[in-house]
Amino acid sequence: LHVPVVFRALKDRWFVALKPAGFASPASPPFPSVEATLRPFVGGRALSFPVRPDREGQGLVVVTTDDAMHKSFDELVRRRLVQTSFRVLADVSGLSPSEVGDLRSHICTPSGQAEGLSKVRRCELQSGPIACPQFGSLQTAIFLVQASTSAASQVRTRFAEAGCPLLFDQRHHPRYIKQVQSGIPGSFHGVSDFWGGGTEEDEKMPLVGALGMQLCLLEMPDPFRYSQRLRISAPLPKEWDAIHPALEADPGYGEDCEDLLG
Repeated sequence: LHVPVVFRALKDRWFVALKPAGFASPASPPFPSVEATLRPFVGGRALSFPVRPDREGQGLVVVTTDDAMHKSFDELVRRRLVQTSFRVLADVSGLSPSEVGDLRSHICTPSGQAEGLSKVRRCELQSGPIACPQFGSLQTAIFLVQASTSAASQVRTRFAEAGCPLLFDQRHHPRYIKQVQSGIPGSFHGVSDFWGGGTEEDEKMPLVGALGMQLCLLEMPDPFRYSQRLRISAPLPKEWDAIHPALEADPGYGEDCEDLLG
């Protein structure tokens, strides 16, 4: 399957799958989707996706197969009992190490009155800054950000405002914006066009890639046994390793991990 099941099984009333970047969750032609991929394997049951990343992002998606289960998850979400966390792969080339370490307060603080209360609850540096092995001037860092799924766009905006846009973020990364402003039609043909380099080593870097954002952690009560708590995590995206070599890490926070549902 292009959408592997990572918790429970296809035959169950609900399960968790791993959505690739660029896939919609409900069917949304012309894009590939989780629904279209799984439908041949679920015996005609109706699929819904009460917890999911947006189409550009990747990561964990909750799939339900009947109305009652969907309503149960809607209630969990309404009561804010489902906590979601994202891994963010950010381009921190323009920041000093101390500035990278100080990003937490900016990411978690609303940038204006119109934004209201921040939906970004927590931000922690997990790895980096690290130089890309094939392109040393590109420095990246991986952050763990606790935020609701509806705050994905807010997270992208916050990192861009802080001078460290998500890697391959076509809305906010200055290299994409520069292309739009220059009026150059079509797509880039080499990484030297994107990063401004031109060496043979530069060409080894992937130019177009999945948005540097993954819904990596779900924490919630078991919908069948509210007294039991579930913690479901996703592995680091394999494609990140070429850009940001890092040890596989459990997507938990440095402290008070047991209180994330509080």
